[in-house]
Amino acid sequence: MVYTSGVILDPTRTESLEELQDNKLALVCNKLDLQPSDRFLDIGCGWGTLVTFAAKNFGCDATGVTLSRHQTAFGNKRIAENGLDQGKARILCMDYREIPGGPGSFTKISAIEMAEVRLLCSSTITLVY
Repeated sequence: MVYTSGVILDPTRTESLEELQDNKLALVCNKLDLQPSDRFLDIGCGWGTLVTFAAKNFGCDATGVTLSRHQTAFGNKRIAENGLDQGKARILCMDYREIPGGPGSFTKISAIEMAEVRLLCSSTITLVY
C-alpha cells in the first residue's frame, strides 16, 4: 500500500500498479545507493512500504516514522510477514521532530510519502480524462 506515484520502466507493455510501485521503490533505494551497512530512515513512512522494501531487498537497517498508530501497526505487521526481524526493520509512531538519536544515527534519509502528500494537499490538481 503506497500513497505515492509509480514509475513506468517498460512503456511497451502494461505494468500492474504493484509493478509500478515496486519500480519506484527500487528507483528510490538505488538513488540512495542503499547498502547492507546503511541505517536508513524514512520520515513520514505511511504504511511502511519503502521501509519493508529497503530492508528486504537491500539488506539495510530500516526505520520509518509516522504519526498514525494504525499505519505503525500495519507496517510492523507487514515487516514481520516479510520475514524481517524487528531488529532489522521497524515503524515507530512519533513526530519526525522527536526521532531518537543524533548526528550520525542514520546514514540515509528519505521523506517520499510525506513530501508528496504535502505537495498534493497544497496544490490545485487538474485531472484530464
